[in-house]
Amino acid sequence: MELRKSLKFEVRTGDCSKKDCKDGSQRHELKGKYFKGEIWIAYSIYLTDDFKSIFPAKLSLAQVHQENAEPSLMFQINDDGYFSDRQMRGRTFEKKKLLDLQQMKGKWNDILIHGNFTKEQDGFYKIWVNNELKYEYNGLTTEGKRSYFKFGIYQSMLHRYSWRKDNQPFPIQIVFYDEIRFGKSREDVIKSLY
Repeated sequence: MELRKSLKFEVRTGDCSKKDCKDGSQRHELKGKYFKGEIWIAYSIYLTDDFKSIFPAKLSLAQVHQENAEPSLMFQINDDGYFSDRQMRGRTFEKKKLLDLQQMKGKWNDILIHGNFTKEQDGFYKIWVNNELKYEYNGLTTEGKRSYFKFGIYQSMLHRYSWRKDNQPFPIQIVFYDEIRFGKSREDVIKSLY
């Protein structure tokens, strides 16, 4: 994968809509089509070598969102790394570390998600990172609403950044995405990931 042929997202201080600015958030994101039930999602992500965490502010670099509701699965970065965050109604139920932050800088990492997005007990997620299964969950995965995949950079709770002890200025963040795919089978989405 080449950076010049991928999608580049960049967020600088002030990159917010009127509502986001009021809520203490900034973002540049893209949204996919709605879906229900079983689906495979793949994407590759690349952080620049000089990428800086904004922890304790919140940073999401992909999410499975619900229509007119909160996300059910977020992918977040803090000082320690990249985490899957299983949620419902805005509440975290489980976080699982997928990668160290240093493992992400200056290289591509491939993420593969297989899930059944439903309010029934046969829901599930499986998440692979660089072809290694890193997380499994079984149970309800939505409130019964349609889901969609969002990716890019979403920063929230920005007031928390002032709590950092290193007195660093708020960083410009740049993230690249490539190989974003959706399908009904693993074969539909992994084409050139592995």
